Amino acid sequence: MFSIYLITKLTGFCFFPCMTLISTTVHAQTPPNYRPSTSNTLNVTFNEGLPISPGQFLYPSEAMFMPTLSYSDLDPFEPYIAFMIDVEVVHSGLAYPLLHWYQADLWADTTTNEFTLRNLTNAGAAYVGPQPNAGPSHSYVLLLFRQPLNYRFPECFQYMLPLSMEARAGFDLQSFIELSGLENLVAANYFLSQNPESRPTTTSLMKPPCATKKFRGSAETAVLRSDL
Repeated sequence: MFSIYLITKLTGFCFFPCMTLISTTVHAQTPPNYRPSTSNTLNVTFNEGLPISPGQFLYPSEAMFMPTLSYSDLDPFEPYIAFMIDVEVVHSGLAYPLLHWYQADLWADTTTNEFTLRNLTNAGAAYVGPQPNAGPSHSYVLLLFRQPLNYRFPECFQYMLPLSMEARAGFDLQSFIELSGLENLVAANYFLSQNPESRPTTTSLMKPPCATKKFRGSAETAVLRSDL
């Protein structure tokens, strides 16, 4: 509130534009225009370094290995689900999201100052580091959801588990959210990575071979950017 008052006092602008500007800045834990989004920053650490800042640039070699995730407000008695997604990959004239990592059954390790998430199972889509094709920078978003009670992995998404471009390309996060009942995005972060130029035309999503069920509190749609 102090920041809003100070800006109004110094600039003479009305209260509501100032409040809108600050609100927009606060919700910058995911790429611009990306949904779902949150104001909570997920601590993401690669190669035992410092946690990255939202929008930080990383060379592909700096994110080759699975990151450590932590957040200060985790419930040690509830599991979590993590995703890492390349928001837009371009291949053969098509632009689509690419799944780099999916892991359920993450539990908070309360022995650390920041609750660090530990994986207690082998199930999931194994981590693949960024491999941006030539052109503008790619945005890699990391999302942490609270895992629903009695969570069951949607069987029609089994296709995404193998380590191949064919399996991971076109991952439809919105359908996964609706089918699995994910509702609570706890925290998020993202980074940029790049190889040196090329451009997309249309956007493509892989449709899972099952009907989409609606859960209460429908999740927001993941919007693919065309200006990466």
